[in-house]
Amino acid sequence: MIHPYQVCIVAIRVGEVEYPRPCVAITVLSADGIAGALAISSKLDLYKPDQHFLINANHPDFPATGLSTTSYVIGSPVIDITPEEVEKVIGALTGELGCAFRRWIE
Repeated sequence: MIHPYQVCIVAIRVGEVEYPRPCVAITVLSADGIAGALAISSKLDLYKPDQHFLINANHPDFPATGLSTTSYVIGSPVIDITPEEVEKVIGALTGELGCAFRRWIE
């Protein structure tokens, strides 16, 4: 079962490519576990503060994310993912980082 704010590895399409990448679940959409998720990128040269949520490696809650480097959540589109598509859950947005993310998506 996918839970909100979990960071998962899922093969999703971003732009022209589709490959396993991290994404963060934002909501569970159905009883069978389908969740809405947003892609995560570490390509900081494409980061846009008005459209993306920064996950800074210097943040005290960063280790819980399971990410290896400063990254950002891409604000759209929301992608539907099923539990079967999740290759691995690597972490979660927790603590103050999770609270800041919740405020950002609302």
